[in-house]
Amino acid sequence: MNRFNLDFGQLNQRISIYSLTIGRDVIGGEIVTKSLSTQCWAKLEPQRQSQNFSGHVSKTKDSLIVYIRYQSGIYKQMLIEHEGVQYEIGSVINMEAADLWLKITASKREVLI
Repeated sequence: MNRFNLDFGQLNQRISIYSLTIGRDVIGGEIVTKSLSTQCWAKLEPQRQSQNFSGHVSKTKDSLIVYIRYQSGIYKQMLIEHEGVQYEIGSVINMEAADLWLKITASKREVLI
């Protein structure tokens, strides 16, 4: 166990991290393509968020906190995929700036890329 309370044995979920590229089709519409940046083992902590809209309708959104070994080149503009579900990255934190662990917050995408 280390000072971040993470152990290599807790990295038991395989995830893929994709970079996204936005291009244009012939008539000027946006085309978003994804390309695999890395696959790695992660610890996933499911979270639930609720949002209130006018009319007091509550909508829940599935989100995750993802812990992985430090890797450079992982940014908020990327996408995480786990078991066929895609998540938009909300933040990437280098824990204590120690280059050992990354803490990533991510929310489930409603529309798949």
